Amino acid sequence: MIRVGVMRGGMSDEYEVSLRTGAQVLEAISRLPQDKYKALDMLVTRNGDWHLNGLPVTLEKLKESVDIVWNALHGGSGEDGTLASFLHRNGIPYTGSHAFPSALAMEKNLAKKKVKMHGIKVPQDYIVNPYDTASGISISDYATEQAGYVFRSAPPPWIVKPVSGGSSLGIVLARTLPELGRAISKALSYGDALIVEEFIEGKEATAGVVEGLRGEELYALVPIEILKDKKEMYDYFQKYSLSGRTVVGGSFTAREKEMLQVLARSVHQLLGLRHYSRSDFVINPRGEVYFIEVNSLPGLTEHSLVPQALSAVGVSMSQFVEHVLDQAVSEYSAV
Repeated sequence: MIRVGVMRGGMSDEYEVSLRTGAQVLEAISRLPQDKYKALDMLVTRNGDWHLNGLPVTLEKLKESVDIVWNALHGGSGEDGTLASFLHRNGIPYTGSHAFPSALAMEKNLAKKKVKMHGIKVPQDYIVNPYDTASGISISDYATEQAGYVFRSAPPPWIVKPVSGGSSLGIVLARTLPELGRAISKALSYGDALIVEEFIEGKEATAGVVEGLRGEELYALVPIEILKDKKEMYDYFQKYSLSGRTVVGGSFTAREKEMLQVLARSVHQLLGLRHYSRSDFVINPRGEVYFIEVNSLPGLTEHSLVPQALSAVGVSMSQFVEHVLDQAVSEYSAV
């Protein structure tokens, strides 16, 4: 029997999402044969304290109690490679991408540069450097100054978002110069730097990839179309509630569906991701597909997109979780 520590919670703004993803994984493992995998709840508090099945745990105790860690720690250290690096240094097997690919995927501008080098279309963007408190100007004035630079470089509308982060936190659509200034000021509160990106009008899509599923090296799931609400943005609330409107298969043509799946595989491979990922795209009115960003640790909550896509091809959460664990265990056993 292999003991699986499902790590969830954490110190990032995605704490609640992580709890829900972890709960789904714990439930999925509970449905598997108990002589194969046993789930252990690993909670990381908002303060960064680690607990195993409700009790504080030391690193040594963790290494004695857990055979492999399922990383369900969204945002922050769970996705930027910090956790992967820590587990690797301490000889603890884990699911999900390794440290460097995780960090690359988390830094949206670097991930875009990488895929652009291989011919994948990406929106034009402008990097806003961190606000320096010693600069002598207010954060509002700094944001207004940066908005002016962007306004002179690229026409509206613009998408403003943190360089790193997930779950659509801190993402704002700005259509005017004053809106852009306010959006930059707000987004700076979520991270050290941010991206102002040209807004690509068109069909929003997301496509997941699972390694080794059904005998394929990179199995591309059915793309999902994200239908715009009045907000024009698929935000955090919509993503993790029933209010977000998504359609598995969407209104994509056969060509568009194939392009999305090909590009999702390419992004996963180019960035060196592992086990599973989900990439976001926009198809403009001319049929051109633009890569927006990739999530190396996509949500697995009851309303998340990857479970929807898995269900569409007849794969349950338990089957998916067992498949990923089988892959991870096999990889570490071969070392």
